Amino acid sequence: MTDFDAIITDVSPVFTEVFGESIVYRKATGATRTISAVVHRMATETRVTPQARPQIEIEVQNNATMGIAASEINFSTDRVTVAYQRGGTAQTWSIAPTFVSEDAGMIRLSLK
Repeated sequence: MTDFDAIITDVSPVFTEVFGESIVYRKATGATRTISAVVHRMATETRVTPQARPQIEIEVQNNATMGIAASEINFSTDRVTVAYQRGGTAQTWSIAPTFVSEDAGMIRLSLK
């Protein structure tokens, strides 16, 4: 691990603690884990049908205990439960089949 990776790994828990909220990561096996995530909520575009769900991206620690490890994600079956509006009713979302971004400390995922 490079010095830069070590710094990012050390800072990521602070980032999710300060800016994060609790969400639930659900593995295909049925196992669940409550983690802290920075949730980015984006409004739907006007050309999208009224039934379309708004876009959400989450940033979590790249860690199998405190977040979600990049190596453990099964994009086709794992799910995340998070509310579209902070403090609202949580809904279950699928994880889009690729990382938005990934480094030693954090991963960013798009939900669908």
